[in-house]
Amino acid sequence: MSSSGSSAPRPEKWIFISYRREDTKYPAGRLNDLLGQQFGPDRVFYDLSTGPGVRYVEAIDDALRTTKVLLALIGERWIDIADEHGHRRLDDPRDLVAHEIATALDRGLLVIPVLVDGARLPGRDELPERLRPLVSRNATRLAHESFSADADKLIGAIVAHTPEADWWPGPDPVEPTSSPGEGASARRRGMGAGLYLGLGSTIIALVLTVLIVVLSWPTGEDPRTPKAASPVVDHVWHAGCGRRYLDQPAAQVDPAALATAPKDDDAVLADDVWLDISVRNTAPTELLLDEIQIEEVARDSAPQTGFLVRPASGGCAQGTARFELNADLDSDPPTLSPPETAGDSADRIAWPFPIGRTNPETFRLRFSSRGCECRFRVVLRWRQGGVETEPVALPADGKRFHVVPRGDLPAYRLEQTGGTALLQPE
Repeated sequence: MSSSGSSAPRPEKWIFISYRREDTKYPAGRLNDLLGQQFGPDRVFYDLSTGPGVRYVEAIDDALRTTKVLLALIGERWIDIADEHGHRRLDDPRDLVAHEIATALDRGLLVIPVLVDGARLPGRDELPERLRPLVSRNATRLAHESFSADADKLIGAIVAHTPEADWWPGPDPVEPTSSPGEGASARRRGMGAGLYLGLGSTIIALVLTVLIVVLSWPTGEDPRTPKAASPVVDHVWHAGCGRRYLDQPAAQVDPAALATAPKDDDAVLADDVWLDISVRNTAPTELLLDEIQIEEVARDSAPQTGFLVRPASGGCAQGTARFELNADLDSDPPTLSPPETAGDSADRIAWPFPIGRTNPETFRLRFSSRGCECRFRVVLRWRQGGVETEPVALPADGKRFHVVPRGDLPAYRLEQTGGTALLQPE
């Protein structure tokens, strides 16, 4: 039974964002904001948009009943993330992410694997049976450095592959509040039609005018602000030849698990690690690097426990860098400065620093700490065409660099003997 006081039906969820908070929560949040702007926030299912007290499994199943597109965000750790017992989450029949994707695949929905930053599409044998059809779906990429362009491409794919969806619904017609005679009703309908036609013509004219203005806008003077800079930024965290920090007794560690080099968010010894940043400009307009800044996330000066281990890396690739900077993590906030033995190349760093289009510029940051266990990101700030643009943060995808001081921690060396990995005291 309907009445004038009844509530409007809930909008159907058409786009479902599936992700793991441990892996891709930051790009998922940005993508939710952008999709909400394009299609309306009520059309997008994103777990943080569910209200308090809602039973989440029921909310998932309710949203999947009307979903047309499921975006499966896959980060670099997506395939391996484990629970507190060390069991892989994807293999758990109660795992919500696996449930979301498997349900969408079973229902024949459009499922798009979205590979975030350096992630790869898992192989068929790496997935549980119910998720294996995912590998046959064309994937797209979503990188921190090209987020806007990648997201635009994704939106285009969503619209192109689901033409039956009314992605751009117009306003509902206004019903008359009285019941006039047939002649008056016909006249009202005629006036309404004329009004909509006139309004449509006005909108078309306005859109054409805006397009003409935008297309004729001089290069480098785009009226939209802030702009997104267009550098290509790569980084190498040279921790493979340094010591890794483990906060547990050495006897409880499987040496074979330490055979790979530490990742961005693994704890390593500050004095044995550095960061190489390569930057290249891809735009016709001048790009200026205004600042390199260490953005500290957490600081702990408590005495360290556990031990340090030098991973088996097969040697330490030094790499090359045109400019070097020392990063003092004991300062609060951390500071960057040229080395005391700086040569001519380090002396030439002057801010703002122009970034060329042909050869990339490479900056090396060497980290040191006598007492700080620090978690941080490195932020690069830009100007392009005289306008401050969106900064680039390393590492991307919500990760952090994590370093510890040496202190009095015991150290071990990882050795390979007869195909067996062993930890030997240094």
